[in-house]
Amino acid sequence: MVAWAVPVRTPVGDAWILSRDEPTFRAPAGPTAAARLLPSGDFSFHLWGADRELLVP
Repeated sequence: MVAWAVPVRTPVGDAWILSRDEPTFRAPAGPTAAARLLPSGDFSFHLWGADRELLVP
């Protein structure tokens, strides 16, 4: 049986990722991208709970 998801531990708690994405998460970080401004009403802007800490420390 092939696992399609693997458990992971994040700064805000336990979660799951797709097993095919695991190598990407484990790869060394590349150069940082330029900052992007969020438009008004963007869903990422409205996450004010613990989930937001994962997006914007």
